[in-house]
Formats: sequence, structure tokens, C-alpha cells
Amino acid sequence: MQTNYLEILCQKGCKKHYSKGKIVFFEGELPKKLFILISGDLRIYKNTQKEITLHKFSPPSLIAEMPTFLSLPYPASCECVSECEIVELGLKEFKTLLKNDHNFNLLLIASLFNKIKILEEIIIKNSQKLENRLASFIINKENSLETLTQKSIAISLNTSQEALSRILKNFKSKGYISTQKGKIKILNKEALLALLE
Repeated sequence: MQTNYLEILCQKGCKKHYSKGKIVFFEGELPKKLFILISGDLRIYKNTQKEITLHKFSPPSLIAEMPTFLSLPYPASCECVSECEIVELGLKEFKTLLKNDHNFNLLLIASLFNKIKILEEIIIKNSQKLENRLASFIINKENSLETLTQKSIAISLNTSQEALSRILKNFKSKGYISTQKGKIKILNKEALLALLE
């Protein structure tokens, strides 16, 4: 999302501050506005028998544009995982932009294509064994491993901390990783990559 265009959208909407842990919307609610994340991080999740994290969004991002566009209930809930700034655009303004603003339509299409890509990644991830998913996660998040807790990794992988702990113990015994104060460090990247083949 281009910075100058984001500024235009901010002028058309209402900027709000959300605290960490605040729920932006619940699954099943009908959309009354379009949300544009401009700072902080959001988590989209579902509650079935257990809470499942579907995705985390960083700024700038349009949030739940598909149900807003189609006037459908939200298919999942949205929570702030840090302090957030969100621009809220009313439905009337949203529909006016759809009718009159070519740039907004292109932005919306690009955002929807990105959501399709995310959905494909979720499907692939959930079809893999936990061992493979964890190896992929560790490799992809190598630069931020020192900031991630094992609890947050378990949530990202939609698994229990106990199951995660068993796989980490196995990886450590094989010399793939080490852990110190709960933080993971890669020792043998090639071995982890081999799990993805």
C-alpha cells in the first residue's frame, strides 16, 4: 500500500488506537466498517474446540475486506497482539470509494489476491506434519527467533506447547538446534531444510 495513498485513506476514515489484547471484531458479527491497520500487529483466529490462529497481519493492511464488501458475517475474530492504530472507514465511504476511485479498487484487488496466497499457505502448512511445519517456521523466522517465545510459536503453528516441546527436544538431540532461556538457535540449517523436501 503506497504511503501517500494510505494518508488519503486515513483522512477519509477515523483513526483509532487499540490496546494490546483488544478485540477488533468477533466471528459472526456483521461488518459496519472497513479496517485499515497502520501500526501494530493483528491476529485473525477461530474458536472451534480450541483456538486456532489463522494469520497475523502487519501494517499496512486492509483487514476483512471480503466480508465487508459482500456484507457477510466475519468468518473469524480479530485481536490486537500489540498496541495498534487502525483507520476505520464507514460502509458509505467504502462504497463511494469502490464506485469512484480506481486506485482504491486496484488496492482492494491486490489485497484480496494476497489473502488468497495466505489461504494457500495455510492449507499447505496444515497438511504438513508438525515436525515439517516447525522446521519451516524456524528457517523462515531465523532472524527473529531470539524474540519469539515457545508459546507464541505454538500459537502460530496451531499446536500445544507440549507437542512443540517434544519436537524441539527431538531437534536438540539431533543437533539441529539449541535452546537457551526458551529461545531457539539454529545449529544445522541443512538438516532442517532436508525435512522440507
